[in-house]
Amino acid sequence: MATQVNIFADQGSDYTLDLSVKEDDGSNTNLTTYTTTAKFAKSYGTSQTHSFTVTTVSAAEGTLKIKLPAETSANVASGKYVYDVKIDSTSLDVTRRVIEGILTIRPKVS
Repeated sequence: MATQVNIFADQGSDYTLDLSVKEDDGSNTNLTTYTTTAKFAKSYGTSQTHSFTVTTVSAAEGTLKIKLPAETSANVASGKYVYDVKIDSTSLDVTRRVIEGILTIRPKVS
């Protein structure tokens, strides 16, 4: 089951978040053979999605950094979105949604 993390980001600003991927027993997930993606959309099932930039900080420790670049957040309307982080390993034949939640983009003034 995916961990729930809600995010609040300012429209037109960079936003970064450090995340840890865990197994069901609480141990760190070794991400060595995985690729990771993170996307958000206005609602579930919509075809229009936007991507976060994902960086693996420590594969062995299961730590990631997701970034919502200012260029991306500036080009979407303020409001609430759903997002998730997915890991995929073709060698292990595993795909898992590991983190999900609500992304709230707060409007910019200037």
